[in-house]
Amino acid sequence: MQKQIAIIKSDLHGLRKALTNVATESLCVLTVDGESTCIFCSPNYFEELAVGYLAGRGIITAKEDIAMIASDKHGVTINLKPQKGQAEACAIGIIGKAPFDLEPEQVGKKLAAFNLDIAKIKAVMKEFIKPSLTYLQTRGVHSAAVGCGEKQLFWAEDVARYNAFSKALGYCVLNELNMADKYIMLSGRISGDMVRQAKIVGVKLMVAKGTPLGQAIDLARGFGIGIIGLVKGENCNIYNL
Repeated sequence: MQKQIAIIKSDLHGLRKALTNVATESLCVLTVDGESTCIFCSPNYFEELAVGYLAGRGIITAKEDIAMIASDKHGVTINLKPQKGQAEACAIGIIGKAPFDLEPEQVGKKLAAFNLDIAKIKAVMKEFIKPSLTYLQTRGVHSAAVGCGEKQLFWAEDVARYNAFSKALGYCVLNELNMADKYIMLSGRISGDMVRQAKIVGVKLMVAKGTPLGQAIDLARGFGIGIIGLVKGENCNIYNL
């Protein structure tokens, strides 16, 4: 998922020729009931990407909505069961700001539902960012994971943060996970659209190395989705639980 190219590098020693690694992307053709669209992504977990893409838009809500799914190196073909395919995501629009009434003493009890505490969150984030050799060498990919307590159930990376997120959502749908004690981890920031998609799939907690955007926080508080962001080293911010 990466290649080496020649560049001109500028540093304290001036200008010089050098080699560097860059992340690469592939074309995934997603065909749903005969209609095709193209997604540029990292070439892995095509089925999870496709299912997460559809689930996040309300086109499917569960694995049972899929009549057939097949994939190859070029893309994914999905046939939906009759009467499916009507997007429901539009029903989840912008909502008003919800009050933030979380008290520090409530944090431990709420995190216990996910078999987590603050120390464990910091520890799982450190483990989460380790696997991406592509990121360490290129700084050109994002990653997402599905966790349960300190255990990482699924991990994927992609050149696009939305694709990595879709792969995590797709894993949850394909494996019919009960999301009551599961959470999604992200290497980048959390947007409002990600929170909307998380709501559709039933995600209850999102943990990110980056910061959530303002709309994401407002939506999460209205939907009752926990958001913990800027998890770096010994620090983290709790925006909602």
